[in-house]
Amino acid sequence: MREKVQEHTTDIEVIKLEIIPETKRWLEKIDFINTEINFLRMLLFRNFIIKINRNVEDSKHLLKVLDELQENNTKRLKASRDLRHKLEGLRECDDVQCENLYLGEYLIYKEKIYAHLEEVQHVKSLLYEYFANGLKE
Repeated sequence: MREKVQEHTTDIEVIKLEIIPETKRWLEKIDFINTEINFLRMLLFRNFIIKINRNVEDSKHLLKVLDELQENNTKRLKASRDLRHKLEGLRECDDVQCENLYLGEYLIYKEKIYAHLEEVQHVKSLLYEYFANGLKE
C-alpha cells in the first residue's frame, strides 16, 4: 500500500516512501521479462521449423543472445529481491548517515536496473527486426 505524502514530509522522507514501491515495480518488470524471453525463444524455435527467416546463423546467434539475457535477467531478479529485502531496513533508520547508506545503494542499483532494461530493449529490437525481415521475404 502506498503511503501518502504529508505537507510536513521532508525530502528524505519522500524518498523513503518511494524506494520500497519502486523496487517492487522493478521486480514485477524483471519477472515479466523472463516471460517475454521464453516467448521469444519459442518464436525462434518455431522459426527453425517453418523458416520465416531463412538465416539460420542469425537464429542461432539470437538464441545465444536470449540465453545470455535470461541469465542476466535471473541474476538481476535475485539482486532486486535481495535489495528490496535489505531496503526494508531503511524504515528503521533514525539518522542521516544510515539513510544515506541505503540511499546510496538504491541509487547505484537504480542505474544498473536502467542499464539492464536498455539491454532488454536492444535485444527485443534485434528480434523484431529479425522477424520483420523474415516476413518481408
